[in-house]
Amino acid sequence: PTAVPGVPPVAAFTSSCGPFPITTGNANMVINYEFGTVNAADAIQFTVSATSTGYGAIGFRAAGMMGGMTNIDPIAFDADQVLDMAQTTGMTPPTPDVSNDVTKVSITNTGGVITAVFYRLLNTGDAADMALSKGLMLNFVWSFGNGKVDNGWVNHTPTQRGQADITLDACVVTAVPTAVPTAVPTAVPTAVPTAVPTNTPGVPPTAVPTAVPTAIPTAVPTAVPGVPPVAAFTSSCGPFPITTGNANMVINYEFGTVNAADAIQFTVSATSTGYGAIGFRAAGMMGGMTNIDPIAFDADQVLDMAQTTGMTPPTPDVSNDVTKVSITNTGGVITAVFYRLLNTGDAADMTLSKGLMLNFVWSFGNGKVDNGWVNHTPTQRGQADITLDACAPPTAVPTAVPTAVPTAVPTAVPTAAPGAPPAAPFTSSCGPFPIT
Repeated sequence: PTAVPGVPPVAAFTSSCGPFPITTGNANMVINYEFGTVNAADAIQFTVSATSTGYGAIGFRAAGMMGGMTNIDPIAFDADQVLDMAQTTGMTPPTPDVSNDVTKVSITNTGGVITAVFYRLLNTGDAADMALSKGLMLNFVWSFGNGKVDNGWVNHTPTQRGQADITLDACVVTAVPTAVPTAVPTAVPTAVPTAVPTNTPGVPPTAVPTAVPTAIPTAVPTAVPGVPPVAAFTSSCGPFPITTGNANMVINYEFGTVNAADAIQFTVSATSTGYGAIGFRAAGMMGGMTNIDPIAFDADQVLDMAQTTGMTPPTPDVSNDVTKVSITNTGGVITAVFYRLLNTGDAADMTLSKGLMLNFVWSFGNGKVDNGWVNHTPTQRGQADITLDACAPPTAVPTAVPTAVPTAVPTAVPTAAPGAPPAAPFTSSCGPFPIT
């Protein structure tokens, strides 16, 4: 960069770890970050692309603060500038911070997509900025909308925002031990004597028996009198992970069928002595705990729960449309496998589909799901707008048609013309090969 008289040069960010993506569940907001240094001080750099004619913004606050828009430390940008913003106090658009501790690296605006690259120190020394660190769990917030970041900012719509508890990468580098080559002994072949059968006159030769593999019987489940059998879930697509940003909650899902009806199966592991739960609602409903269609489990059962109406723990749904496949409880980790139809036909259940964008909620805590449920702590819950996999069929790979290899044409040895120097002959060592 060329130094501008009177303008201090921008200190270079040197990356040491990353980049890493932050999942937004919205194709119009793409976020990556990486750790590094600026003048030997630890820093973090973001590359954020927003499909917007106005602004884009990201922000941080303590993990577990999923509702509302308070106590967020935001950074906003438009096609001209990147600004460190003052902490939010509610739904009012934030104003620029008195101390701008964010440095713009570049901004491009191409095809309706604004891409901003900017960095800040992990600890800026400003009490208004949240101190960041590698491996930190935090509540990450993003949005985009119309207007300039310092004038005319317009509040975003529900589909132009999102938040989730995430854990920044710890950037742990594992040392790779140097391999010590082991001498390979030279195999000395042992001569195997050839058996020469002896024919006894009048006695037919003895046949050498061929080993017949023993079939391994398939386990047939035993029907329990009076208990209807569990219909099998047949997977057709997946599994896919759902990022929680919490090592104590691991979630995967897959699509398939149950008796030819489209279904979804979840495998959820919660580090808990009580319960775990997941839930769905319309995308963009990031605050509060209303209108969630939950499924909860403990070490003994999986239950379809009635839709939530607030902070009160949900109760079992009158119609249980969730089927338990298995539950294990090992080393303090409860793992439940369960499925439900994409469309259960129950008005109390959210209809799911491949490629659907929704607000996904999870939690874990103490107590049983049908008795003594205890509300989770801020670090035992999370939510994010995600898009379920569309399970598009794989693109057919055309079958290669073998190309005929032409027969090599012998190279004629040129005859030297009188008075002309003889041409040096070409001696082939490899080929010929066709170029298709």
